[in-house]
Amino acid sequence: MNPNRNAEAHAGPPDPRWYRAALDRWDRVLLAREGVRLLLKGVRKREVRRALGWDGPGAQTGSENQAVWPRVLELGCRTGWLTWLVARQAPVPWTAVDSDADRLALASARATGPTWVRQDPQNLQDALPGAPFDLVIVHPWVANGVPPRQLEAFLRAIRAQVDPAAEPGSEGSPGGEGAAQHGSVLLSLYRPVQLVHRWARLTGGADLGHWAWAWQGAYDADEDRVDLQLLAFLPTSTPGRFARIDEVVELYVHPLDSLREAAEAAGLAGADRPVARDGHHALYLLTPDEAVDASGSEGSHQASHQLSPA
Repeated sequence: MNPNRNAEAHAGPPDPRWYRAALDRWDRVLLAREGVRLLLKGVRKREVRRALGWDGPGAQTGSENQAVWPRVLELGCRTGWLTWLVARQAPVPWTAVDSDADRLALASARATGPTWVRQDPQNLQDALPGAPFDLVIVHPWVANGVPPRQLEAFLRAIRAQVDPAAEPGSEGSPGGEGAAQHGSVLLSLYRPVQLVHRWARLTGGADLGHWAWAWQGAYDADEDRVDLQLLAFLPTSTPGRFARIDEVVELYVHPLDSLREAAEAAGLAGADRPVARDGHHALYLLTPDEAVDASGSEGSHQASHQLSPA
């Protein structure tokens, strides 16, 4: 098992079927499906589609009027629910990254078309297969898992995955005329109310008879962080014996001002306001700021920032 997950092994390993069910249930606790719905809501907006180069005649067609799909990188795919949903609809060139081997095994069994990469999505060191990408999707359990002091470096590493300037000789987006010449980032954050006033104060779970699951959160005011503990008690090959598995997900509160400052320092524009939000998440569309190079230095002209209320 992954080092960030513990299990009581004296009763034997958990039944694989219920183990998969527990991983899926944990994704539900992390609001994975709600996040996907917000993402779909965001990309339906005209201003977002225009910024991504998806609007207008020929925006996604090649020279022979064949569909040209954007190259997508998904950071923190977990059990691959979003990846599977997209793979059912279209042959999008999709690279999905997660640090956990068990979750990737479940995800790859659901969809065989995407490229699955086992790597820490919060610590991208090199260009990933398919880079530079037209779109990077950053899930909230990834973005909120980055400590505030590391947020700028995290965003700079993401910019390197979408900015053709980091890849000599790159021709940019495969889209048609009017498409963006650099990629974009759709980044989701948990809203502070979700972290501090819900997960930090509530608990949940269910005893389903054949297996049980639970979660509880604890708020560290000094670190401005919620430690979300995910638990499951699963059947084993020994009748009447159960294995306990648990995982702790560390989630930091990132206020709007902190995100905006880190994004600007990393050379990404668009963090001044979300393009979509619900009661749990806020979705931001970030694009490389040409006034700031990939190292974070300002270019030949000073960038101006028109701030809007959150």
